[in-house]
Amino acid sequence: MAGPPVLTCMDLHKPPQSATIIDGLRLRKTYLTTAETMGLIRYTRNTLCAMVREGRIPAIRQGNGYLFDPTELASWLEARRIAA
Repeated sequence: MAGPPVLTCMDLHKPPQSATIIDGLRLRKTYLTTAETMGLIRYTRNTLCAMVREGRIPAIRQGNGYLFDPTELASWLEARRIAA
């Protein structure tokens, strides 16, 4: 007899299948790296860094790169959502 499914720490970062990117960001508890953010919003490093420098996207300076707060990034994406 099989017991209940065992959740790993990686499962806690996965949003439900029907969730949006924004929902997944709101559930996330750790900052995103520049590379993770690039993959998520499909911007090049140069474009993303230029947007941060211009104050068009929220980020935190970390050494030579940036970290992105998932809650702030979710709000930023939601503000740019186009109604279907």
